[in-house]
Amino acid sequence: MPQIKFTKYIQEKDVKIKDEEGDHFYSIKKIYYSDQFKKTYDTFNSIIVEIGENIGGEISDNIYEASINDEKYIIKKNHLYDNAYGKYTLEMFKNEIKYQNLCAQWGLSDPILFAYVKNEKECGFLMKKYPYSLYDVLDDYHLDLEGKIPYLDKVKKMLEKLIEVKICHGNFQSTNIMVDENDDLKLIDFEKAFSLRKDKTKKNVDSEFFAEVGCKLVKTSEEIEMKLEDYWYDIMEK
Repeated sequence: MPQIKFTKYIQEKDVKIKDEEGDHFYSIKKIYYSDQFKKTYDTFNSIIVEIGENIGGEISDNIYEASINDEKYIIKKNHLYDNAYGKYTLEMFKNEIKYQNLCAQWGLSDPILFAYVKNEKECGFLMKKYPYSLYDVLDDYHLDLEGKIPYLDKVKKMLEKLIEVKICHGNFQSTNIMVDENDDLKLIDFEKAFSLRKDKTKKNVDSEFFAEVGCKLVKTSEEIEMKLEDYWYDIMEK
């Protein structure tokens, strides 16, 4: 399995961000890029990341559409508050990159393509754009129960793989599980992730959290929701 490496790359002119407010550009001084990103864009001098609309909605107001040379991505931007009362710290940022790229080695996620820190106050990273989340699938009232159940089977396999590689996601819910163009599930949002190598007692944290919030939906009928929950508990006991 090839390693997903990040290399520190510091040149102010390499990557420019065109923000959502218009034609304002700012250069990024600290770039951490993956081998995949380097292979795709072999010359950094021409890269401009264009930031589009916020697409996170009420769930995540820091997720934006992004594009490079008409290729579509998403970019997650966070303001750094490195204190006890802050919502997002540099350590959480590093943790998110570390565990998402680790999990990408086992097919549990897709790698973060590049990450940046701007003026020690803002950080962000570029990643793949997905058609929808697992929440969207389970909450789709046009899809019947038989169409939704296979996704729970995939969730179980994902949880089993996480335990096998000794990683706990820490916020394992349907809004953090993406569905790609091949109908495969991919995890995002790893800021709370941690290793199970030292503390195996927490290996069921993800499955218990999903049982609590994973099947709680809005559009789906109460009957369908209850059947999904029943099926979830049934397959988890096997």
